[in-house]
Amino acid sequence: MGGSSSRVTMNPNMPSPGDSSKKSILSDPLDGLNFTDEQFWKYLGELKREPIPLPSWAKLLGVHIAKHEITDLDDGSFLVKDVIGGYYGTEVDVNFKHSYDPDTNTWTQVCDRDPALQRVPVTLRYRLHSEPQRLIEAWCVNEFAVNSGVQVSAMIEAVLGYLLDAAGTPKDGIIVKAEQPSLDGSGRLVAQSGELDAFLSPDAFTEGVEKMIRDGHGTPNMTGIEITEIDELSFKSKETVTTDGVEFVLWAIHSHEGDVGKAEYFEDDTYTGMTHAYVTKAYRSPFRLETWVESYDKRHAGEEVLKAVKSQAEGILEKIAKEPPAQE
Repeated sequence: MGGSSSRVTMNPNMPSPGDSSKKSILSDPLDGLNFTDEQFWKYLGELKREPIPLPSWAKLLGVHIAKHEITDLDDGSFLVKDVIGGYYGTEVDVNFKHSYDPDTNTWTQVCDRDPALQRVPVTLRYRLHSEPQRLIEAWCVNEFAVNSGVQVSAMIEAVLGYLLDAAGTPKDGIIVKAEQPSLDGSGRLVAQSGELDAFLSPDAFTEGVEKMIRDGHGTPNMTGIEITEIDELSFKSKETVTTDGVEFVLWAIHSHEGDVGKAEYFEDDTYTGMTHAYVTKAYRSPFRLETWVESYDKRHAGEEVLKAVKSQAEGILEKIAKEPPAQE
């Protein structure tokens, strides 16, 4: 499903012109638009110097840009540091490095967090092509990372709150802490609950989470869900999510084996290229929960990347179109 606008149509998961075995976001041919590489990189550079855009839901919760700093380096690259305030009661640093390679006509953005502000190193690249057609290409590469910070602990608190509200059980006293050493002694850091036996049982938790997902309440801003059964312990979901008026699709496999549950997310409906997974482990006697998020090494160019890249490319081309004609 490609995005469209008055100036540019961008398409996800297309074969890269440089290596057809790799996927990229690709525009439709832009030969009808009169712009130079220099104009495109000029306005992209201006855009990348602006503070990180925050989704409307974050602003409503009081999340804001507390500090915005730019540092120009001698080689022409530059650093951007945004401090996000009001993020689950704390501040989060988001650091970018931007650079341009004239040999490959490629802009590279390296960030130490993903769009959800998890600590995942992410590289986004833009490349302009002139031959055989005028195209904009973009793609992301994520590095492997494990997260169990305040966003993960807040998610578990929200899930427990939803289940207890549904059961009519008071939830006062629920405690979930971020980045705690796992009870299994592995050294892994996890989001970890306190004892939960007074609130619900491990089996009630597993059954409640499955019902929550199947009923379409497992992902924020979900506007639709399709379920496909796999076996007694697992099922697929196609989840339609709308954020700031932009619709995209998440593909996931939900499963549990013993006291370990997983929600594994994939880049498309083949359910083969896994991007990240939420892992939850239950301990009995006493009942406690641990959760962490694994993000995998992955080049990706799906709907979520398209959402960001398309709006940026459209804005750049709009600014170019407003430039006065060159004097002859």
